[in-house]
Amino acid sequence: MGMNPVTKVYYVANARMPSSRAYGIQLAKMCEAFLKNGASLELVVPRGRGAASSIEEFYGLHNRIPVRRLPGFVWWPRTRLGFNLNSFIFSLAATVYLIAQSLRDRRSILYTIDLDQFSFLPLLASRMPCFSELHSAKRDNAIYRIFFRSVRGLIVINERIKHDLMSRFGVPPEKILVAPNGIDIEMFKKSLSREEARRALGIPESAHAVVHTGRFYDWKGLRIIVGAARRLGGRASFYLVGGTKEEFSSVTGEREIPENVICSGYRSYPEMPRWLAAADVLLALGTKENDYSYTQTSPMKLFEYLASGRQIVASRTPANAEIVSDAEAWFYEPDSAEGLAEAVVTVFESNTEKVAIKTARALRKAEFYSWSNRAASVMRFITSQI
Repeated sequence: MGMNPVTKVYYVANARMPSSRAYGIQLAKMCEAFLKNGASLELVVPRGRGAASSIEEFYGLHNRIPVRRLPGFVWWPRTRLGFNLNSFIFSLAATVYLIAQSLRDRRSILYTIDLDQFSFLPLLASRMPCFSELHSAKRDNAIYRIFFRSVRGLIVINERIKHDLMSRFGVPPEKILVAPNGIDIEMFKKSLSREEARRALGIPESAHAVVHTGRFYDWKGLRIIVGAARRLGGRASFYLVGGTKEEFSSVTGEREIPENVICSGYRSYPEMPRWLAAADVLLALGTKENDYSYTQTSPMKLFEYLASGRQIVASRTPANAEIVSDAEAWFYEPDSAEGLAEAVVTVFESNTEKVAIKTARALRKAEFYSWSNRAASVMRFITSQI
């Protein structure tokens, strides 16, 4: 699929690449999906400290991502002031670079992702048609108002963000595309059997394994796992893939972690299919105590869970319910450790036929959320707005 009338996409992100954080996965996979859909693309990111591996190796990509690294993330310390100065330096460098590129080809476009407000305005000077992807609603201020009036289109990850942009900034609905995050279907289809995966990871074959993947952040509501683990005791083991026991304690405030909560530490993204294959239950959290967690996120893990062939237990938040329903997942009420424990037990005690039906529905839904489908949808939207 071509990108006509656009000849090239300059994908600008004020972010370290590669990165172990979720945004890095999303960036890499979307760049690859754009290329697979026929777009000519260049990823424009700050020049940082040398990475141990290439973007392609780090994220298990099959396509080479053309990258342009510009000044940024180098000279200033990791403070708020340092971040703002680095952002400003990067935005100026990107603006100069993009102006030069636009003079060579006036049919190229600028695609940004959750840029900070210090980067928005200088980039508009490039004169390229600008499209911006947003993963959260923005606070109402003059800079964002100017930016949202100037961009050609906005890509958001769920309906709540679209609603907030319309009500807060007066953005017309036809200027906004809702495109949830996605999944590399082939990567997760090639997973090992449960037995093979457990042998490789050292998980006992007899364990009732509840697996949660992703970095430890306070907005995720991780503390509920401790309460659920205490209620379940030896009936279930929680494997948390994304941080250490010390990090978990720091984020949750829990000093005594039950023995059936096992923290694996950080694991590389290409290893994730093995962890999902080893699970009996995959856990998607969400808390009412954080608006981003409750209404705005579009967790990539949930899409990966859909493709894994394993049972999903999810917090019934608006954000999660926009992706999965009772047809594919088992829900519990947010922030209820008792509810989470009961949902896990329900899965373990359910008959084989009911489990198989949910698995089949989840696999069908996963196909819809491929990165390739998402990129194609974004490309059609861009073409319609040019």
